[in-house]
Amino acid sequence: MSRVIKLYIWELGANAPSSGEAALICVKRYSQEYCLTDVSALLSDPAKTVIIRDARGKPRFADIPQLCFSVSHSGAYGVCAVHYDNVGLDLQAHKNCDKRAIARRFFHPDEYDYLEKEDFLSFFEVWTAKESYLKYTGEGLSRGLGSFSVIDASGLAVGIESGNGTAALRHCNPFPGYSMCVCVASCTFTEQSLPIGYSRI
Repeated sequence: MSRVIKLYIWELGANAPSSGEAALICVKRYSQEYCLTDVSALLSDPAKTVIIRDARGKPRFADIPQLCFSVSHSGAYGVCAVHYDNVGLDLQAHKNCDKRAIARRFFHPDEYDYLEKEDFLSFFEVWTAKESYLKYTGEGLSRGLGSFSVIDASGLAVGIESGNGTAALRHCNPFPGYSMCVCVASCTFTEQSLPIGYSRI
């Protein structure tokens, strides 16, 4: 099984695919690009491409456990991450907002302190790290953004302890004016062993 996390990017608009359509397109592309013939065979059957949600609300293909996906939209773009293991992805367009007030109300105190010291320059990096982690766990905003921190002694954390071990965070910014973060299980994630690829759809 390929160890590459692939990010598929598209522009939003009237003809843009829905989240479910995009997930199917991207998983098909991934299975073709990495010669996953067992997955490709399943994807040819529409009955096998039904998206369900687990107990926490995390979407997946009911009959294709071999691949996981996470979809995010913001600004002018949509992105879908596809991986052979659990994955969470968040994309945020940089927009004018009261970062101080949002961080004070919703973020962990350690994150607020860190952001205040650097004049909130990493606000969207913190936001996308938190959202990608909640998508990775499947908890969504029901857990509460302030219940955990993505800051450690060195600054932006590269991992978070979760119920299933440490989850790794990787920031990647493919377009100016956006922040994006991918979250995966740390046992599968190193700079050398788990490259991230990009494609347009």
